[in-house]
Amino acid sequence: MKSKPIQLAHLYKGGRFFGYGLTVEGALLEQHAETTITTVPGEIACIAATFHLTNEMVENPVRVDLDIQTKLDK
Repeated sequence: MKSKPIQLAHLYKGGRFFGYGLTVEGALLEQHAETTITTVPGEIACIAATFHLTNEMVENPVRVDLDIQTKLDK
């Protein structure tokens, strides 16, 4: 499984800026609760995102084996 890049989204509601979100391939990520953007002079800005976990997410997690993924990417 290849990883996909995230994009920062500016959210608007009623034509007014509402906040920030995160998207993958243009789709807004679900369960997004909070976004904090930190900037330090001379450094690249960082984003910290908080997501709410659902019972289904906890009970049915996806397994990603990084050792196998690394071998396939070579």
